[in-house]
Amino acid sequence: MTNQPNEEPSSWHEESDDCLPRDTGGKTGECRKENCRRQKGRKHKWVIRILGIIAVIIAVAVLSVICMVYIGQWYMRSQTPTLDPIGGSNTEVYDDAIVYKGTRYSYNDRVVSILCIGVDRQSLDNSAPIGKAGQADALFLITVDTSNGRTVITAIPRDTITGVDLYTTEGMFIKTENRQICLAYANGDGTVTSCENTLKSASRLFRGIPINQYVCIDLQAVGNINDLVGGVDVVPSQTQKLVDTNGRIFYIYEGQTIHLTKDTALPYLRFRGTETEASYVRMERQIDYMKIIGALVSQKVKNDLTFPVKMYRSVSGQMVSNLDVTRISYLTSVMFSRRNDLAVTYRKLEGTLSVGEDGYAELTPDEDKLMDLIMDLFYTPV
Repeated sequence: MTNQPNEEPSSWHEESDDCLPRDTGGKTGECRKENCRRQKGRKHKWVIRILGIIAVIIAVAVLSVICMVYIGQWYMRSQTPTLDPIGGSNTEVYDDAIVYKGTRYSYNDRVVSILCIGVDRQSLDNSAPIGKAGQADALFLITVDTSNGRTVITAIPRDTITGVDLYTTEGMFIKTENRQICLAYANGDGTVTSCENTLKSASRLFRGIPINQYVCIDLQAVGNINDLVGGVDVVPSQTQKLVDTNGRIFYIYEGQTIHLTKDTALPYLRFRGTETEASYVRMERQIDYMKIIGALVSQKVKNDLTFPVKMYRSVSGQMVSNLDVTRISYLTSVMFSRRNDLAVTYRKLEGTLSVGEDGYAELTPDEDKLMDLIMDLFYTPV
């Protein structure tokens, strides 16, 4: 008697359960073809599912970016209040317009203003008493016209005289007095209230123009930002012996290019002499640096629109700001919406330098030039 095999032939074993030999009349070739068609059908369905999942992920990512942009737009635009009447030479103020030097202007409510504050402290905290919270060593006002992307960065000398709110060490308001604008930061808690007090003084300086957004960084942030763009090449206007953040001596030479690193960027931007115009000369050096780093950031953004957000997050531990990711995303979209490069115009507030009664430098703004600047940044002819 012939024993029955315990296993099916190997050719049967390899076939799918959906294709049994007894149903095909021995036509295993047709069975295999049918099975292949079924397997291809299953694979095709899986490919469609995977592509569908990828499409959903991309859609969610794009939607998230769009939401961030529009939320940022809503917040920043909603922060712009009605302009208080301003005065000045050659100016006539009306309810809906200003006539300046014979030309009628209307306030451009599409302009977003951000005050950038560089503080002379290693870290930002509220541990120091009011009056000892550090000073605003660098002040730059960034204005962005959201209707066309026009961006202007205006340097404000730290010694500029304007109205500064003064407080006791317990935080009680004393009075508003004309002081150097750098002292506005000192009359706060070293974080939020210092920034808010500096915003008030900047708004007074610009004759009541609302300035609502701020970014404040400490000394450590400078090197980190410098590193993020791969370092910065500068050409010094003077020869100087400096000490980097690790205590090592290095030299800069007039007219010779030097590559600034994380350790050398801060001392290069921070050093100043003892002459009356020392702060103003340093500000000029900082403007030149910002022009170069702005071009480097522009190149980074070309390849990665989220680069400004990455910068924000990388220095979040060394800054205080009322800007968040949504507002930064919105500004990035506006600034690059009509051009491939970040086109920035650099201006500076001008005035007369002198030495005050306390022996410190003071810059009294030139009223006509200040009004010209205000009209250019915040108004449009009608």
